Amino acid sequence: MFEEVPERGGFCSKNLPFTESSSCMNGNRSRQHCPFVDYIGATMKIRRDAGFTLVELLVVVAIIGILGAMAASMYGRHHIAKARMTEATNAMSIVANAVTCYYRDTYTFPPNIPVDMMKSSLGVSLPDWTSRARFSDMFVTNGVITTTLIRINNDVDGTTLILSPTTTINGAVEWDWDRVTSTIPPVYIPKR
Repeated sequence: MFEEVPERGGFCSKNLPFTESSSCMNGNRSRQHCPFVDYIGATMKIRRDAGFTLVELLVVVAIIGILGAMAASMYGRHHIAKARMTEATNAMSIVANAVTCYYRDTYTFPPNIPVDMMKSSLGVSLPDWTSRARFSDMFVTNGVITTTLIRINNDVDGTTLILSPTTTINGAVEWDWDRVTSTIPPVYIPKR
């Protein structure tokens, strides 16, 4: 298909004539100035245009798609668990507000109160945890609210989440999620 190109004259791979005045030669007698052909000794090799083949691009797209699907499922699973936990954390916040009111009235935290007695002693009504709630048990011990989480995901089910009060000098009650004695994995502990 290609013939050896002599010093002057001949054709390159695009059938452009090699002459001293041709566009491939640019007025130079050196053969390396032809943009379409590489010369090694007396043989010619066609230069490939720079870029990727279709197969290479499809492989890269497939790898990115697989990694994206894995990341999305992990991201989604984590956020679904956090969304399911909001029911338990909201219920704990309601109880925390009632415990705060109890403390403001009596200047002591309530003694041991199971979830069944919260309505009569603290005036708090919680959802029926036996049917659809995300917690199976909740109780207050000297102001510390402890709940056992269920129906969230395998990492969280059966663990406990603890909300502990502290009092300030002026008598205000501040609540913090207990990161030490809670058995829930740290990534699932609420930030506020």
